[in-house]
Amino acid sequence: GAAIWFNLGNCYFLQKDKPQALVCWLRAKKNAPLKLWNMINENIKLITKDKEIDTYFSLFKNYINYIVFFYPLFFFQIFLLSILFIFCFLLLFMIRKGRYFICVILLSFFFLPAYLLLYKYKEVNCKIGVIKNKDVCVYAIPNQDAHKKSMLKKSSVVLIDQQIDSWYKIKKGVVNGWVQNHNIISVY
Repeated sequence: GAAIWFNLGNCYFLQKDKPQALVCWLRAKKNAPLKLWNMINENIKLITKDKEIDTYFSLFKNYINYIVFFYPLFFFQIFLLSILFIFCFLLLFMIRKGRYFICVILLSFFFLPAYLLLYKYKEVNCKIGVIKNKDVCVYAIPNQDAHKKSMLKKSSVVLIDQQIDSWYKIKKGVVNGWVQNHNIISVY
């Protein structure tokens, strides 16, 4: 469970193996209760010290993440469709009455469930990795002779888009490109 991954991450951190500690803490975060969730976030901040990586720093987003991890994608799809049906009915009613300001407010409330659905879809289909080696090159194409686009530091968290042979196509902020898979530890 989450507590085991959390403790394993703490052990790796004490042994100065930061990439492996980060992998364990990210795995623990997948099923962690809220109290442990906050402790995991604090530990991740010790390693990353990067605002771009730490997407869980605000209270609102932390709560949204907590909600999204515990409900399946199907629940969010059904919820969004029911909200859409109710909003369409209310919008038609308000337009007939000429209350356009209320229509704008109703539409803005529709975007929160849509955001949750999009976030859940991204969480379900997203593969995360941690850079385990020092100064890893990001290439334009999956070839070592290709143009080097950027360098990634050890313990950087990246999104893995796809895999071709021994290469991962990754994203980290504005940097995207190809990295050899022996430089990345896949989280999930």
